[in-house]
Amino acid sequence: MRREIVEAMATIDLVTKFGREAVQVERLLQKFRVTSSTGRAILVLALANAEKGVTQKRLVKDLALSKESVTKLLQPLIGAGLLVKERAVSDARCWQILTTVSGRELVSEVKSVLRARRGSSQQSNDWYW
Repeated sequence: MRREIVEAMATIDLVTKFGREAVQVERLLQKFRVTSSTGRAILVLALANAEKGVTQKRLVKDLALSKESVTKLLQPLIGAGLLVKERAVSDARCWQILTTVSGRELVSEVKSVLRARRGSSQQSNDWYW
């Protein structure tokens, strides 16, 4: 019984930490007037922050959304100056999505928030940044 209580408390603690991180990240996005789907917006920024960015086609696949939904998700991020949309060099039929300077700064701020919440003693999973 005691173990179950301890496990339940640990789960509540993790959920609380996650909730606090989500709120803090939402506040960062609100600075840029981005209020839609915070989790997806952060994932798009993280993927677009790669050296060569990400294609819109890849976003459709990775986010499991329609082309139209991805376009709607990108519009406020582009409008806020966080992303740019360019024709892909390798295939002019494709759109390449890249972070701007402001977008890279926001990704850096989000990373800082998440690292601070997890503490410097824990290793972070930075594969997506």
